[in-house]
Amino acid sequence: MRFPSICLIFAAMVTCILVSKGAVMFEKGTKENTSIEKDISGLIQREVRDYKKYGETDGSYSIREKYGIKALPYLLKFLQVSEGTEKYTICLTIRQIVGIEADRIANQQEKSVDLLTYSYSDQDREYFRETFNIMCGLRKHPEARFRVVAIKTLRAFHDPKADALIKDSLQDPDAYVREIAYGYVGEGEKNEREYLKVVTGKEPRTVQDYVNLLGTPYSELSKKGLKRFGETAIPYLIKAAASENALLRKAAIEILGEMKTPEAIPLLTQYLKQPLGNEAPLTPQGILEMTRSKEPETVEGFLKKYGRSFLALQAMDALSIIGTPQALEFLEKYGLTHESSQVRLTAATKLSQTNRERATTALTVLINEPEPQTRFQAAVQLIMLNEKIAIPCLIELLNIQEVRSEARWILEKNTDQHFGYPRGIVSQEDINRFINKWKDWWEKNRDTFEFLEEKSQEISRVPKPGATKPTIPVLPEVQVQMNLLSDTAPETRILAANNLRKMGEKASPAIPNLIEMLGDNASIKNRKADLSVSPTPGIAAGRALTQIGKPAVEPLIEELKRNTKEGIRNYVISILARIKDPRAIGPIMGFVPYKNNTVGHHAMGALQKLTSQNFGDKPEDATKWQEWWEKNKENYKSAK
Repeated sequence: MRFPSICLIFAAMVTCILVSKGAVMFEKGTKENTSIEKDISGLIQREVRDYKKYGETDGSYSIREKYGIKALPYLLKFLQVSEGTEKYTICLTIRQIVGIEADRIANQQEKSVDLLTYSYSDQDREYFRETFNIMCGLRKHPEARFRVVAIKTLRAFHDPKADALIKDSLQDPDAYVREIAYGYVGEGEKNEREYLKVVTGKEPRTVQDYVNLLGTPYSELSKKGLKRFGETAIPYLIKAAASENALLRKAAIEILGEMKTPEAIPLLTQYLKQPLGNEAPLTPQGILEMTRSKEPETVEGFLKKYGRSFLALQAMDALSIIGTPQALEFLEKYGLTHESSQVRLTAATKLSQTNRERATTALTVLINEPEPQTRFQAAVQLIMLNEKIAIPCLIELLNIQEVRSEARWILEKNTDQHFGYPRGIVSQEDINRFINKWKDWWEKNRDTFEFLEEKSQEISRVPKPGATKPTIPVLPEVQVQMNLLSDTAPETRILAANNLRKMGEKASPAIPNLIEMLGDNASIKNRKADLSVSPTPGIAAGRALTQIGKPAVEPLIEELKRNTKEGIRNYVISILARIKDPRAIGPIMGFVPYKNNTVGHHAMGALQKLTSQNFGDKPEDATKWQEWWEKNKENYKSAK
């Protein structure tokens, strides 16, 4: 009888141990869950504070990166008891998580997958179903911003029910909500007439219908429709170009130029001949005022102060594009003699390709203007024409703080001379010594100096290996924004990067400057919600580089190799992944073996987007990527 008793005692002891161990594990799991919940709550509150401070948020990037779909149950819990900004921030974070998860699975399966039917665990599937249902409800939220994030999140599910709900949002009372929904409905290229019907509530059919949309947020699509009408649209556009409505007039002048319309030359020439009267001549500082604010009262004040000069610039742009002998004759005759130095500078720049001698004469006069930025820009254009007279002008500009670094960089790149650079807080005596070194060199070499052909086109402020060399003069509007990238106000740097982003490839000369800005995380005070969707100048620069696209690839690859900062390398890798140029695959592959930081993780994530392969993004997955690359790299050698 003793044997069964011992067995019973032993069994009881084992049971006690297991129960005790289970209790400890449960307690440990509870503590871990509590810790995660507290961390996520703190990250949400931090994002809410940033939103209140800056007026913008994209949701919490930190939560997405740190927890992924593991954060969903906590976010759904918080969502039930939150309101206003906090609720909106949580919704945006959920949208990020769902979107990244959808992309991850699509890369694995090589096709979009319905998240509601994917082979998750029962618990995870329930969280996704709850998320889906909540977003369905948010489609009826009284605030348009919630309806937008709901549509974007539902789209990521790739579920037939979601597609039907998004289609219903085409009837939403808010134009932006309808625009977002329209972007997700159907396949193939959208017709601009159909799009305009959705977002404006009226289908444009006649030339006048399209003209009425010029100067509105739908101006670019209106231009596309007007170009299809061809010559029929010209009388309507000339009438619009004479309108008192500045935005309508600006858009009409642009399209008349793009359509190369000789009939517009008399009106455009009239704008160029128009005397300024009591109006102040337009200066770089005036352009800066316009750039810093887009508020209607500021724009109205700008046009009152500089309206005729601004109109002359628009007319010159159109005349140079029309490009007939008569258009260029009037551009030269009236543009180079205009009262505004900025108009004369722009005219000279545009004529440098067709009448070098006349342009050089005008620029030589402009380097003696009292305004430093005007002198600097004129000197840059003379450098691009290989005119030595620009060198002493740039040396004199080294004494002016606002253009000193730009002038120094252009001198170094075009003379191959380097005399150091006074950094930080320095005395005037230090600056004078620096300038005198340049003066002494020029005094000895002015008669024998010849431009280095391969360097004479590099005008960028920031020294970066592999920088794109412009083959045409930098457009004045690009140069203005490049100058603003070094402004002391972070919000101005953001606006300049955003303006360059809108120019696309035309902004290629700014690539080195934008790369230099990638690490600019300056905080912004008194920020207004309409300034930008970029929380820092660095993020604005990254978005601009993405939009410029292929011309930025080689300089970014050089920066990836050169910069040893982990954060910058990660950011450069993510930009290259968004540009999706195969030239980046090999260089990024070189960072896959990293195990002691996050660069390898980011590199493998970027490779998934660039190659449509998915071998994971953990340290142990590096070997799989390297084996794949050894077998396939020959296929990418010819990629351009």
